[in-house]
Amino acid sequence: AILMAVEQVAAASRCLDLTVQWCRDRETFGRPLITRQSVQNTLAEMARRIDVARVYTHHLVEQRGLREKLSSPLPLNAAASARPRSPISSARGRGGGTGSPALTACA
Repeated sequence: AILMAVEQVAAASRCLDLTVQWCRDRETFGRPLITRQSVQNTLAEMARRIDVARVYTHHLVEQRGLREKLSSPLPLNAAASARPRSPISSARGRGGGTGSPALTACA
């Protein structure tokens, strides 16, 4: 279960990176989407939740003495590159680019 949590944290982190890049590239009304305050707030909340999950997962790994079994960054990097899913579906519900291929590819 802890390995699954490590993978999910890594996947969420990768999704956030992809989402931020997409928001930088996407323009609405002549400005990048990332310049919108509501988008910035949503991304900040996503980052906060991922950080909380990361800290808690690292705490569990240390508490159970599993550091050696996980061999440091390998599971995080493997999971991040293998599972490009995104929590951006919550932004879609607020009109954050409904129907965009970039959003549906990660959802």
